[in-house]
Amino acid sequence: KTTFKNMKINRPFLFKYWKTEIYDLAKKMNIQYHDDYTNFDSKYKRNEIRNNYLNNLSIDKKEKELHEFLELNNKNKSKIAEIKNEYKKWRKTFFNTRTFISLSFKDELIKLFINRRSPNVNLSKNIISNIILFIKSRNNRKQFKLSKNVFLIKKNNKLFLDK
Repeated sequence: KTTFKNMKINRPFLFKYWKTEIYDLAKKMNIQYHDDYTNFDSKYKRNEIRNNYLNNLSIDKKEKELHEFLELNNKNKSKIAEIKNEYKKWRKTFFNTRTFISLSFKDELIKLFINRRSPNVNLSKNIISNIILFIKSRNNRKQFKLSKNVFLIKKNNKLFLDK
């Protein structure tokens, strides 16, 4: 079951049957069905994966891939929950730099902190690494330029964004 725009959607066959199995059964039972033409358009990543990769696998290989995907998805859900908890903890300290240093998901926290305040700032891995060094540094450097008009400010062990 999933929810979309406050509407509950029940998809009982989602993890029970593969598309090819449903097609085969429909053909065998003479049931008419419609294929949306966009399902075959590889300009969409999901279709590219389905059309060029999944359709060429045996059902056993698909089941293995699905199991690995679901396992990875569960790990990511746990990680996202941990990141959200750390962000809440950091926010409660008004984005204290000392608290930040003690947290585990520094890269992700920097992305959240900056993107929530200035979503148009581009953050590469290198920039994020430099921001973390800036936060950790004890020198008097008080600002870090993120873009033409956006600065990360460090004042009294707190972080701010100045636009």
